[in-house]
Amino acid sequence: MMSNLNRAFKRNYKKKREELAKEDLSFRTFNRKKVEMDKWVDKEKKELKVTKNFFMQGCMRLSSLLDHLMAENSRVKTAVKSIRNEPDAPDSRRTSGAVRRS
Repeated sequence: MMSNLNRAFKRNYKKKREELAKEDLSFRTFNRKKVEMDKWVDKEKKELKVTKNFFMQGCMRLSSLLDHLMAENSRVKTAVKSIRNEPDAPDSRRTSGAVRRS
């Protein structure tokens, strides 16, 4: 992104220098246009930095969420595995066939 921005700036700067050399542009106008381009480049760089920071924060949140989900998934698998391996002791006593009468 930054290289594209630098290329655009250089291309516009070169175009304005050519116009200055051909006298299509006065030196004063050239300087004004150069200042405008400098401001534009600075603004774009700031916007890119903000966007990059926002993107990186989103990636960090996503990474944290995925870590949490992986840990939760592992915990659930362990719980399910332990439930499947548990003997049905309380239920087997109730259905043993012998009924106690009081």
